[in-house]
Amino acid sequence: MNRTATALLAVLAASLGGAGTASAGAYDEITKMQKNGMWELRPPAGKGEPMLFCVTDSTKIGALDTMREAVGDMCKTEKDSLRGDQYEIVMACSSKDPDIGNFKMVMKGTARPTYQSGTTTVSGGGKMIKMLFPSGNEGGGENRWLRPCKAGEKPGLQGR
Repeated sequence: MNRTATALLAVLAASLGGAGTASAGAYDEITKMQKNGMWELRPPAGKGEPMLFCVTDSTKIGALDTMREAVGDMCKTEKDSLRGDQYEIVMACSSKDPDIGNFKMVMKGTARPTYQSGTTTVSGGGKMIKMLFPSGNEGGGENRWLRPCKAGEKPGLQGR
């Protein structure tokens, strides 16, 4: 799954203070299939340096919780599919806050145990959504499994 999109959803959720109830079926499956170990996270379109992230069962649970919190009561899942190694998640979101407004988010990509990539397209929304997704597209990020995490490497984002 595109971690940038998930992180941006988390930022949005934090601003809303919402609690999660929306479906996260395909996202659950993608997260569960992800192999534990050290992953290299490459940002979309080569913007920024790659990051290293030690994935463990606990970080997977944290990612699932973040996704559930992010979509909250604000978003309803319209499509949630994982066929082979291809996923598509479509959410329609609505907020009474005019800075957030009504918007649609479409996440598509490839998910394998040792490789993940994807794009996110966002349409509509108020000023905050347009600030988070200025072009309406967030895509091209790739995540690759490198190796098992070494002793002493803590779960989560690693320092360079």
